[in-house]
Amino acid sequence: MTTPYEPTEGAIPWEAPGVSPVQGWLDSVKLLVTAATDFFRRMAPTTGNYLKPFLFALVCAYIGALFGWIYNMVFQVSLGALFGLRDAGMLSGLVGGGMGLIGVIFFTPIGLVLGLIVGTLVFHLLLVLLKAATQPWEATFRVLAYASVNNLAQVVPVLGWLIGFLLWIYLAIVGFREAHRTTTGKAALAVLIPVGVLCLCIGALAALGGLALLGALRRIE
Repeated sequence: MTTPYEPTEGAIPWEAPGVSPVQGWLDSVKLLVTAATDFFRRMAPTTGNYLKPFLFALVCAYIGALFGWIYNMVFQVSLGALFGLRDAGMLSGLVGGGMGLIGVIFFTPIGLVLGLIVGTLVFHLLLVLLKAATQPWEATFRVLAYASVNNLAQVVPVLGWLIGFLLWIYLAIVGFREAHRTTTGKAALAVLIPVGVLCLCIGALAALGGLALLGALRRIE
């Protein structure tokens, strides 16, 4: 069953007619970070246009990935200087960094497409199971695409990943609640269940890796 869409005043800046792409993107980022509820209330759950939200997410993903690459290069150069690597070693690091940049350029959009497709399928299925999906799966896709603004947190060194992760959880919950016109509890469950499962899997793998390393060290002794 589809719930009738009742938008608040105005459309989201990125999709508003007559607004330049740069201004629309900047205004949308600001609205998502400072007034997420208002943003997702103004967002039409379905438009038939998947390209607009994808391009928004792609810009955010590229910016985040490029800052991550820059910080990695700075770290490598600083580490090389600290340990007194010679010119050959520094050159090797720079070449590796150049290859990393090529990887960022080519693999960022591929990773984004796969992430959005898989994420949409998983989260929309959970919303359906929780009887919270009042809109087609496009609404879920649009929420995930605009929640990708969290990639911009990578501009913050060291803690950017954590800030981005927490921001994404908040945006996804608010986005699902507003786009599907459901409750905060159901939206939170749809987001936190797969996140919790993923964290448990990572924790289990880390524990197994730690045990394997500990066993290897004991055998060496």
